[in-house]
Amino acid sequence: MAERLRVRYPETGLIDFDYEAPFSPADDQWLPIFMAAPTTHSAVALDLLRVVGPETDTPPPPMIRA
Repeated sequence: MAERLRVRYPETGLIDFDYEAPFSPADDQWLPIFMAAPTTHSAVALDLLRVVGPETDTPPPPMIRA
């Protein structure tokens, strides 16, 4: 089941993610997958963070369940 997760980045503001964490019993681990819907503010903000993110020393933002 997908959940919604909201993260606030100082450079872009809020980014909404669809979040899934399927479990692999064979490997005994969870695989978190975060997706932003295409053509949304969140998708554009992620593109910006690919450029800005490595250039900043900002700590990771808090996560907010939406």
